[in-house]
Amino acid sequence: MKRQSLTINLESLFPGSTLEIGNESIIIRPLTIEQLAILSKKVSGLGKILSEKNITWENYSSTENLVQIAVVLLQNVPDVLEEAANVDIASLNALPLEIIVQIIDKIISENLKSKESLEKNFKSLTEKFLPVEENLTQEKEQI
Repeated sequence: MKRQSLTINLESLFPGSTLEIGNESIIIRPLTIEQLAILSKKVSGLGKILSEKNITWENYSSTENLVQIAVVLLQNVPDVLEEAANVDIASLNALPLEIIVQIIDKIISENLKSKESLEKNFKSLTEKFLPVEENLTQEKEQI
């Protein structure tokens, strides 16, 4: 049986938010599953570097830490920043560090919103499956 192909505008599912840079605007959207998978592999070693700089999820948003994150990304994996911001690396390299920090902050914010939504959906699914699992367990016990 042939599967249905979606023809919807996928960008409408990832609305994102706008960031003004000079006289231009860029839209920072949440990453897709495919992008997350690719970028996760590339940034796997960055956790150790950031940890050594005492940067955690709890304190990443301080100005000092965002600057350090920007420097680490640009030095180690500039293509990750390019992919996440959807801005070519030459343009990113030409920007002042304070703008890079704003871009990173917006990327993190957008993806945290997306993550929170995903967690709500998983919680809802879990709640729906728990009664089914309990019924199966009871049926097995009766057998």
